[in-house]
Amino acid sequence: LIAPAAAWAQEPSVSELGQLARLIRWTGVATSVLVVAVAWLVLRFLQDTVDTLSKRFASRRLLLQKFATICQFLIYVGTGLAVIVLSFRLNENVIALIGGTLAVSIGFAIKDLVASFIAGIMIMIDRPFQVGDRVSFGGEYGDITAIGLRSVRLQTLDDNTVTIPNNKFLNEMTSNGNYGALDMQVVMDFHIAPDQD
Repeated sequence: LIAPAAAWAQEPSVSELGQLARLIRWTGVATSVLVVAVAWLVLRFLQDTVDTLSKRFASRRLLLQKFATICQFLIYVGTGLAVIVLSFRLNENVIALIGGTLAVSIGFAIKDLVASFIAGIMIMIDRPFQVGDRVSFGGEYGDITAIGLRSVRLQTLDDNTVTIPNNKFLNEMTSNGNYGALDMQVVMDFHIAPDQD
């Protein structure tokens, strides 16, 4: 008598499945599939158009790609909201469930951003380097050109700009060549011929 009761307790009840089925609009699910297909076609058309225009107007290529990125983001968000509205009967419970899921997702997504922001404040207070210092960090070597709240920009000796998130500086070593001074010691190799003194 105990075993059947335990097995019955583990199985979802018919009323719970019925409540879950009542939350879903089955006609809206079919419409949502159509919305996703249309969004995919719009994204493909947008990408093809931007590629064609980028080849024709090479000087505007970066501007066109920025525009395409913003449009893609808006299409993704709009499609996601449309699918949710069409597929579910929204009541207080569903809104709370979706809101909680979004809050957890956004929390995980901005975790590194918040860590970089706090690390930026720590860098400005502790000042392990300043703008103009020549530093070596993470295999990159060059001059610090900007220190922001989210990231540090480093100009390498071969003229590449490297953007480093501030939270990386909390866990790794940074080698500073001049530490705010206008001059610094430079190690150089001198090769002397065997017949020289």
